[in-house]
Amino acid sequence: MADIFISYSQQDRDEARLIAAFLEAEGYSVWWDTSLLSGENFRKAIMTELGRSRAAIVLWTESSVHSDWVQSEAGRAHADRKLIPVKARSVSYKDIPPPFDNMHIENAADREKILAAITAQLAKPQEQASDLSRFAKKTRFELLSWFGILGAVVTLTSNLQSALTLARWTRQFLESWTSAIAYVWHYVLFFLPKLYTTDAVILTLATFAIVNMVASLRQQADETPRIGILATGKALSIVFASLILSCIFLSGFGTGVMEEFPAGGPGDMSRTGYYNNYGLVMVAGALKMIFNALMPGTPSRTVLVIFVLVLLALIVAIPLLPAVVIYGLLRTTTSVRLSGAALAARLWRVVAGIGLVVALNYLSLWIEQQPWALNWSR
Repeated sequence: MADIFISYSQQDRDEARLIAAFLEAEGYSVWWDTSLLSGENFRKAIMTELGRSRAAIVLWTESSVHSDWVQSEAGRAHADRKLIPVKARSVSYKDIPPPFDNMHIENAADREKILAAITAQLAKPQEQASDLSRFAKKTRFELLSWFGILGAVVTLTSNLQSALTLARWTRQFLESWTSAIAYVWHYVLFFLPKLYTTDAVILTLATFAIVNMVASLRQQADETPRIGILATGKALSIVFASLILSCIFLSGFGTGVMEEFPAGGPGDMSRTGYYNNYGLVMVAGALKMIFNALMPGTPSRTVLVIFVLVLLALIVAIPLLPAVVIYGLLRTTTSVRLSGAALAARLWRVVAGIGLVVALNYLSLWIEQQPWALNWSR
């Protein structure tokens, strides 16, 4: 981010270069369009640098007063209260387009006055957002953040319905949740012949993975690079939380599939759904490959085991692929990066949330089995 942005007409490049050199000699960082790299989006890069700068010099000359780009940049700088207009001696106030003709404008040759204007502009405290604006922004972020966490908790817990003994309220709540998400996805994916509940769960997990990824993004400059023990601890925290959530996902997925398998085998999707059906075929093939690889005399045993483990990892990673793809696009087109600390915190909150729901479920089951609870329910 440069301190000063210079807006000028291409015919006045030499004058803009002199002003930039003078300001750089005074210790300021200056951006003008010679800083553009080959292949960059010209207009987007200019608007980005104009927005980031703390002061914007607009050079009014016989050619720039007729430039739509210079007028547009001057208007944006004026709206941000950081415009410092300068003019060539041959240009009079009546030649400058309104509303800039009513402003005090220094002559481009008077370098000391330009420097004084820059010093005064950069000495101004940066405009702070109002308390209401900050509160609204914080509230929107918190709602998005907890929406992603709670949604992931409920969806992963609903995936465990076949693996857990549920209390009445838990069963009713999770059944209502799965019915609701199945209803929503049925209308979103109306072009499919049929959408199964298990597939709606997978799609919902993918959606909340995207939400949690977006809520964990930070501007690249906001997060100081960390090395050593702190970076290792953060990475291990993410890995352990991810392993726990993967086990939770696989336990519900595996139990549900094995319960439905006798209905008609891997080719019957009437009860298992697209994801579970194809996932079951892949898992069955992977287990068979492992069995064959462990037989004595099997060549390339290590390669087969690694291949099978990668295959199983891909099955687990399917709900995460949309989030990974979107993050890859954001990383290549913007300055945002994924915050490891924020991601680790969110993963552990999801783990804690699932643990809390399961604990409340079994507490409710214990209460339901007590004589006084049975008498009260009657």
